[in-house]
Amino acid sequence: MRLIAQVAAAFRRDYPQIRYHLYSGNADNVREKLDSGILDFGLLVEPVNVQKYNYIKVPFHDIWGLFLRKDSELAAHPTITAADMAHLPLLASRRGEILEGFRGWLGDVYEKLDVVVEINLINNAALMVEAGIGAAIGLKSLLNTTGDSPLCFRSFEPMLIAGQYIAWKKYQVFPEATKLFLERLQKALSNSVQNAL
Repeated sequence: MRLIAQVAAAFRRDYPQIRYHLYSGNADNVREKLDSGILDFGLLVEPVNVQKYNYIKVPFHDIWGLFLRKDSELAAHPTITAADMAHLPLLASRRGEILEGFRGWLGDVYEKLDVVVEINLINNAALMVEAGIGAAIGLKSLLNTTGDSPLCFRSFEPMLIAGQYIAWKKYQVFPEATKLFLERLQKALSNSVQNAL
């Protein structure tokens, strides 16, 4: 999202009349709005099926893990294993494909999961974790747990990686400004890969 924000800022400097409409939601919400034509683009995170869209695989990934209170017992662990998850009060995405995607990693523990709150946005989950309701399954980059934050992040072991996609409706006819923004975004993504090499 940081790269998208940088492209949007530069694009607006070149075209000051441009206005953006930013919508945050889970993949189900974003896909629904893409399908209905309300959104031009969506940033989708795995696990997600993007085959019905045109898309760009973003050259960055994120890491799945748990957001915990810094004073919780598990916060002392460097990573979280499947065994740590058994009977732990969890806040998890209401998107079934998220937990289903962890089934292989969790093994027998999958049947012992105690999902006490289903969420669609991690910021709300952070408040509940802070209140002591449980630990939230999420992606590392979604919350800042540095400094004075009462929360910490611990990645799963073995590590679970999530790819990301910029997706848009197939056969979409874009206005000129939208086409130009997409070109700039593709160039910025390509340059970020080049700079990483």
